[in-house]
Amino acid sequence: MKKLAIAMPVNGRYELTRRTINSLLKHRDYWQKEVAIKIFLGTDDHFYFKIADVHPWAIEAVKLDNQPLGKKFNEICDAAAAWGDYFILLGSDDILSPDYFLMATEAMELNKPWAALDQTYICELETLETRFLRLNPGSYIGGGLLTKSAAWHQLREVYGEVYPEKSKKGLDGQAHARYKELFGAAWVMHTFKPVLLATKGDSNIWPFYMFANFAPVPFDKLHENFIDSDLLTLEKYKEILEQLEIYKEIYKEILEQNKQQNEEHD
Repeated sequence: MKKLAIAMPVNGRYELTRRTINSLLKHRDYWQKEVAIKIFLGTDDHFYFKIADVHPWAIEAVKLDNQPLGKKFNEICDAAAAWGDYFILLGSDDILSPDYFLMATEAMELNKPWAALDQTYICELETLETRFLRLNPGSYIGGGLLTKSAAWHQLREVYGEVYPEKSKKGLDGQAHARYKELFGAAWVMHTFKPVLLATKGDSNIWPFYMFANFAPVPFDKLHENFIDSDLLTLEKYKEILEQLEIYKEIYKEILEQNKQQNEEHD
């Protein structure tokens, strides 16, 4: 059984991060027969060490300074890569849909060095106003980045700092450029709908108003995609996951299209 780590740099924002962690724990429970999942929290906040103490089999807190942020990203990825065959870098405000793991496990089976998303939903926490964001070909969302641990070790050996430790912004873009230089374009996890929901509050580096001009999405359309009973009014996780048995037939065709699109991009 392959091991999949989830690397999350966290600091403060307790309610927001708690929602993300709860969602990940539900994913872990469902997928545990197919892939072992463990969450790594990079933090110097004692609150998160207490959370790890409550879920020692599922969560490990790694003591890291909050600044510089690039250094924190590098070191939590180091911890995740030391445990897993692959790892996901996820923001504390990012919620994954069950569909994400179908695409991630496919990338793992294909032994891809890295895989990424090119689209996301963005939701404002207070108003629940939601936008759809799709990036241009060759650009990738920072959250949900899947990396083979062996590839991460190569990146560290070649570049030292994968995420620049002196930059305050643009960390994802600079890191992705290094990925591309070493491994070529990412294997894009193409889906017919976004599998990542980025939730935005007052404390986000990239606040919601920066995305206000993108295509609006009716909030009630999200209930079939994302699991977080605290943030969204959703059906029970088990009921939605049972539908994945139906989705898997649909995904056979999607995965084949995904393979063709990636081959064309290469």
